[in-house]
Amino acid sequence: MDVQAILKTAREVLTDGIDYSLPGNGGPECRDHVAMEHRLAETAFALALFVVSVAVGLRFDSRTAKEKAEARERMKREASQAPPRPPLHSVVYLLVFTIVMGVELGYKFATKEVIWLVNPCHMLSFANILVLAAFVSGRSSSNVVQFSVTFLSFYFHAPIAALIFPVTNTLFLPFEVRDIN
Repeated sequence: MDVQAILKTAREVLTDGIDYSLPGNGGPECRDHVAMEHRLAETAFALALFVVSVAVGLRFDSRTAKEKAEARERMKREASQAPPRPPLHSVVYLLVFTIVMGVELGYKFATKEVIWLVNPCHMLSFANILVLAAFVSGRSSSNVVQFSVTFLSFYFHAPIAALIFPVTNTLFLPFEVRDIN
């Protein structure tokens, strides 16, 4: 299979189901509403801000090398111990959340709108599933999981906003939209 055929198949799966005539579904006018120079300037500014933030964070890390080594050793000891049994409600929540996201994945693949899975709300849901799975499996003491919990706590409002202001004009499959009235 050549590269062109692979790219064509990927485009079909990612975007062929998107109806650009519906408001809010993108299209050329959405893509071109900001000049490319403006987008590049915003990207450069965001990258510079990120680099400065990381540099400042590393500069003010007050832990000594000895404290960092002790923390690593403590984490290794905790990881070698048998994790406590997770609460049942956490396991049930993880199961339900994963099933709901699986159904959402099915809808996106069925409608050939897989590209929408990279929206922040879906990425946040995937990250929440990973963090919850780490908690349930007893790996919640790692630095990566603790950073993820801290990071996700700043974006916890996103699912609530999605529930309050749902975008339903592009949903057509059965059970894709539930009328609350």
